[in-house]
Amino acid sequence: MDGLKQTTRTPRPEPPSSRAAGMLWFFVFTTAGLAAVAAGTLLPEYAALAAVEARRDALARQVACERKLAAYNDRVIAALADDPVLAARMLIRYANYSPAGCEIVDVGPSCRVDPTPARILREAATPPPRPPDPLLAAARWLEHAPTRLSLIALGLGTLAMGVLLFAGRGGNGPDETV
Repeated sequence: MDGLKQTTRTPRPEPPSSRAAGMLWFFVFTTAGLAAVAAGTLLPEYAALAAVEARRDALARQVACERKLAAYNDRVIAALADDPVLAARMLIRYANYSPAGCEIVDVGPSCRVDPTPARILREAATPPPRPPDPLLAAARWLEHAPTRLSLIALGLGTLAMGVLLFAGRGGNGPDETV
């Protein structure tokens, strides 16, 4: 046994291509996992924010229409004081007034003009159009709790896989020597 040398085998370092591939897969899995967790937690809040913004826009449109209606009414009230013809026409139209010696001719529905207050109120009732948003569609899909929790669990599982399978390959971990 004297002639035999006792050798200790040192672990062979991994080739650089294997180390780079491990780092690549680590970043792929952890990025996918973080993206899934972020989507599962942030997109439902984005949907709630979009709903609040839509409500805010609808209320702002209604306030603007109310201001238009108030300005119209102010103009009509100011004009009624100075214009007797306008006063007579308003009485005929809204108060079913028939002046003596005048005949009122019904012109039919095709010639009737839409009154300004009705147009303004109709405009206030229609919500403003919203541009299409693909993130909002995904957020509405994630509003359901089982779907959201499944996506978060999938993201955490993918993150754990990336860390457990590929984290030790990329650098000097506790089990590697320099």
